[in-house]
Amino acid sequence: MRGLLDLLTLCNMGILFNVLDRRTYAQAGVNAYLDVLRNVKYDYNEISQEDRRKYVYARGLSLELVHWLDSRFIVADVEGNANPEERLEIRDLHAQYITRQGLTIFQYLEMWIAEEKKKEDPHLPIVDMDSLETQLGWAMDKIPWIDTSWHDTLKENTESFYFDSLYPVSGHPLPRDQSQYLRWSEPQIFSSFIIIHS
Repeated sequence: MRGLLDLLTLCNMGILFNVLDRRTYAQAGVNAYLDVLRNVKYDYNEISQEDRRKYVYARGLSLELVHWLDSRFIVADVEGNANPEERLEIRDLHAQYITRQGLTIFQYLEMWIAEEKKKEDPHLPIVDMDSLETQLGWAMDKIPWIDTSWHDTLKENTESFYFDSLYPVSGHPLPRDQSQYLRWSEPQIFSSFIIIHS
């Protein structure tokens, strides 16, 4: 199970590159008002075009890898009671895991800012809560198997979200009985092609 979570962590880093890069929160120009408008509408910041392309590629590759894992494996014995009927889909585990990590990042920044504001000479981070919320929302909304919106999750933002069974000690990935892998992006591309050319 530890290896699966490590692999999902790597995928989450690929999905959250923009969130984790400090350049995301730095303005790219000199006109503060225009920069704010560009950042809100176009995510205009100091990340170079080349790095943006790399991030897009890494995000797509990460999502494809999670989808592939979900098509090949399932987590068995998720409650530790040796019940063969207990199963957890990889995509559900991933959705819980990346959402939990996103909430942890958000809560960490919230506590950091609160602690710094108590000091006489505060050193506030370059990122503010609104910018982080926006970046996390953009990243989470790109994950096709997450049903709830990130903004709804933030509104809840309670301890109840932290599932007890998220990291089952006895859980272990097993190969699926029948697995058929179809890239999650293929049906979208194929249907778009049919619509355009019909």
